[in-house]
Amino acid sequence: MEEGYFAEVFRTADTEAAYSQFLARYEPWSRHDVEDAPPRDAYALRTMLVHELRRIRLRVPDMPAELLPTGWIGDRAYDLAADLYRRLSPSAAQALSEILEVDYPGLMPSRFEP
Repeated sequence: MEEGYFAEVFRTADTEAAYSQFLARYEPWSRHDVEDAPPRDAYALRTMLVHELRRIRLRVPDMPAELLPTGWIGDRAYDLAADLYRRLSPSAAQALSEILEVDYPGLMPSRFEP
């Protein structure tokens, strides 16, 4: 497949720009002790992180790694999001427990159990 065709069909320039903005916004957080964030702040940051990444992700179809450019910026964005999500989750869960007044995720309805 010709690179120009791929770039045109899958709008790689637009997608790369969106991932660059995502990284610029969230990479600074990776250098902070986000684990110590107040629960509601952790919940808000985690929610925005997921929302923004999904908004970018919905623009492009799943592409096999072989078709993506070498060093695809999306991989870096996913790695950053996974790291921050993992680090923010305990405090974010605490916020949900407080907001919902339940032991989240301890008291999840049985329909959500595997």
